[in-house]
Amino acid sequence: MNRNLIAAAVGSALLMLPLLSHAEDSSTSFKLRGFGTVGVTHSSQDQADYRNSLFQPSGAGHTRAWDLGLDTRLGLQGDLTLNDKLSAVVQLISERNYDKTFKPNVEWANFKYQVTPDLSVRGGRVALPMFMLSEYRKVGYANPWVRTPVEVYAQIPFSSLNGIDVNYRLNVGDLATSLQATAGKTQAKLPSDRGVNEVDGSNTAAFNALFEYGPASVRLGYARSKVDYTGTAPDTIFGGFRAVANNPLLPGLYRGQAQEILDQYEAHDKLGTFAGIGVMIDPGSWFVQGEYTKRKVDSFLSDTTGYYVTGGARIGKFTPYASYSRLKADSETSAQGVGTAGLPASVAATIGALNGGLNAMLSNAAYAQKDVALGVRYDFMKNVDVKLQWDRLKVDGAPYGNTLINVQQGFNSNDKIDLFSLAVDFVF
Repeated sequence: MNRNLIAAAVGSALLMLPLLSHAEDSSTSFKLRGFGTVGVTHSSQDQADYRNSLFQPSGAGHTRAWDLGLDTRLGLQGDLTLNDKLSAVVQLISERNYDKTFKPNVEWANFKYQVTPDLSVRGGRVALPMFMLSEYRKVGYANPWVRTPVEVYAQIPFSSLNGIDVNYRLNVGDLATSLQATAGKTQAKLPSDRGVNEVDGSNTAAFNALFEYGPASVRLGYARSKVDYTGTAPDTIFGGFRAVANNPLLPGLYRGQAQEILDQYEAHDKLGTFAGIGVMIDPGSWFVQGEYTKRKVDSFLSDTTGYYVTGGARIGKFTPYASYSRLKADSETSAQGVGTAGLPASVAATIGALNGGLNAMLSNAAYAQKDVALGVRYDFMKNVDVKLQWDRLKVDGAPYGNTLINVQQGFNSNDKIDLFSLAVDFVF
């Protein structure tokens, strides 16, 4: 679904509202709901910005010590029920984008057909079900923390997909099972220290199974996609290796080595997979939950493992909580590159620069970090909460972590980073 089609869908839905308000058919209804967060975060690190997603071009730290845009967002959702079988939903979210604006984006825009009471099909822009909290990861009021653990949730930059999904629900005794299959494509623009990169996920297919038994639930998920990742740095480096591979004046040995690098590391139509398991136990007065995920991409983009565990207690209107999360790289951080022995000095220098660029990309993509968080939530009025959270972030000695950007020369990866966040969440 391209932007024009989405705009047309949103426009059509809005144009129908006045008509629906006078509709006599009781089966047709429209509901407008919303959610949002107003937050501010302070970082003790002034040589890099901390951000909560890969879409943000800046955050708390170097650009500004106190950041009002890190967690602040507003979402509006329109639910249109046409009859007992057919319904539609449009969700718009305004948050900090890659281009530094808060221009609203269409997060969801789809029609749903209820085939049977247990089987439904949705088509359009739907949530990409990569995680346990995929459907409401951006609704702060629905989550215990100020933000979902970025060590897990920032592994995949996409949160929605243009395509279809099929949902089937099966109840056997006290065990409720939900099965979901999703297919389509997605894309995103990601800011970096070297400009804006683009990532496309085509032929994406995802499968999820959720099992619920009393206060306990277990989710299993798997997804695969063809991945393209382009940007100034990878295009320049891999363009240089392609020129070496296609240069008839160079010996075949070096041309072959350059082609092997392209085959192994260039992110063009490469297979990416993502698997995860999540567990949640929530009897009401307390909760504990965690997720364990693994990402693999056949390119310079690193394979990663992420996980978190969190727990808390609900004491009246207060919910103190603690969380530990970690992301680590599973890929190699260097490559031998193309040999330069026996080549003219100017050619050897050019190839040496390409080898250096490749190793810099491998090293920078091998991000790793861990985070310990303590916080408390206070539900001080209906549908509104306030959260206070402290994070101790460490980037594990890597060049910089997954969620740091605008890294300065004086940044020391051994420094621990303290984050202090205050957020007010609301739904209506």
